[in-house]
Amino acid sequence: MSEERKLSPFFKRRIDHHKFEKMMRIGISYMYFESKNIEQFKYKLVKATLENYIYYKYNIDIEELPQDDADYFIDYMIETYDSLLKMYYYNERKSRGGINENYSPAGKEITPNKIVIHKSNPKVRDKIIEQGLKVRAGECYKTYVGYGEKCIPAIFATNSTNKRALFDSTYDDDVWEIDTEMIPDVKWYKDKHYESRSKHMVTFENIPANAITLKHEGTGKDWGLMESDKDKLSKETMTETFQDIVEETLEEIKHGCEKIDADTFPLWLSFDACDVVDSIDKISIVNIERKKGMSRIPMFKVDVNITFNTIFASIDYDDFMYSIADRIIGKWKIRLIFNIKEQENSNKREMWEYARTLKNARQQGSKLRFPKSAIKANPMRFRPYNR
Repeated sequence: MSEERKLSPFFKRRIDHHKFEKMMRIGISYMYFESKNIEQFKYKLVKATLENYIYYKYNIDIEELPQDDADYFIDYMIETYDSLLKMYYYNERKSRGGINENYSPAGKEITPNKIVIHKSNPKVRDKIIEQGLKVRAGECYKTYVGYGEKCIPAIFATNSTNKRALFDSTYDDDVWEIDTEMIPDVKWYKDKHYESRSKHMVTFENIPANAITLKHEGTGKDWGLMESDKDKLSKETMTETFQDIVEETLEEIKHGCEKIDADTFPLWLSFDACDVVDSIDKISIVNIERKKGMSRIPMFKVDVNITFNTIFASIDYDDFMYSIADRIIGKWKIRLIFNIKEQENSNKREMWEYARTLKNARQQGSKLRFPKSAIKANPMRFRPYNR
């Protein structure tokens, strides 16, 4: 977003990006027929979605808001969802027999570290050793981009040697180190499929064999995913791995919710999740079962216990767990179907004290030392006790 464009507080505070994106999908076909090109489609879809969003959620007509504020926000959302809007457009175009255009996964140009990591199927190991890495539109790339777009041949890598930062195909891939100092003329770009904090990147130039080193010979098999509950070691390993993924996702949500700002708020995160995340002390995986599915993406039913740290015990965590599952499938390519087994307060005494204090507040009314501001802000909580 350009520096001169300032979003009004109304749009910053009242537009939930997650729900806005869901509402956009409804109007794709309608706006496609009304548009002559992709730019017109993007503008019409965002504007129509914004009009519907504020009307149905707040009963406000867009004409009632300052025109400049609305125009600025529409431009901002077009920039924010540019790649997604293109995906919608070309998907619709494909389904109606349109001609595809080349798709580029490149974001801004970046300077790579000395060593970056590339992962590949062991089936092409000998070819890579002989010829080096060649740009191509592989199946994983085409499947990930999808929606009928013609992909520009590329090579994907990760600008880190940290195992947790690497791309996980869920298979035991070959791991190659690329020495970028040996190929100084090769340009690298951020992989725009991922959020700004990720280390994934892409190049559109071939990499010679002398600049790469095979560090791990993969088997090509499912990465530690057990086929039978009898394999106790695999199940324990999976539980630990999934526990790490859940905890990392939980921390990612907390980090994203620290400062709710339209410029930095992650697109994958919903404001509803931010309302819940602070109440959670821990999510513990207690059981995992492999599920059969039509997709190549591994699917698991995961039983969890939730320990919360809030005195309000009536929070429904199901939607929050859906948010975690969506993030995990988007980032890790693993589908987890969460089943909440137990919910327990980490401080039962705190909850008992709250209930006792609340009862006293209702019985004694004005004799209690509660600030007037608190009573005025929530009169139902401090209503007179009349039972």
